[in-house]
Amino acid sequence: MTSIQGFFERAESYYSESLSLKSVKEAKAAAGLAAKDYWCAFVLGHPQAALPLALCFTEGHGVRKDTHTGKLFFGIAKILDERSCANYTDVISVPKSMDDEVIHLWETFSKTQSMFADQMRSNVEIDMSIIDKQFNHFSNYFVVDHGTVVDYFINHPTNEPSETVPLSGADSDSGCCGGCVLF
Repeated sequence: MTSIQGFFERAESYYSESLSLKSVKEAKAAAGLAAKDYWCAFVLGHPQAALPLALCFTEGHGVRKDTHTGKLFFGIAKILDERSCANYTDVISVPKSMDDEVIHLWETFSKTQSMFADQMRSNVEIDMSIIDKQFNHFSNYFVVDHGTVVDYFINHPTNEPSETVPLSGADSDSGCCGGCVLF
């Protein structure tokens, strides 16, 4: 188990590490772990997780590149903190035609933030059953434009088939949220 803030901090650490590793294989692995922990933080309502997810999807860093999904996350990030997004508007722009999708995702995220506000403030560990419910909740609401849930992009970061090994939060060394897979 880990806290919402713990997922975000671990994601930040993995992301930073992925940028400094010389081995491409290790850098990709660290980037994948970062994206997964950002996703865990996002589905639990962490207010800073949307922008890094937008960048991950836009650049294909740790996830399969999907600019549409990147734009959705960027739309949420702009709602949460427009100033922090200002440096990225030349890289990601959200067309007006996506407003309804962004609003739909924002409403789901906003409800999640309200639901987990106390846990976020007190930095308590989150039970795996709650995380699983949140994955399912977001899978029902967050389907990218061609009918694939966002989990697929996180769990299949390339266009090539890959063998995946499920992680268990209690059994894995990474302390992953358990809804993730390691490549």
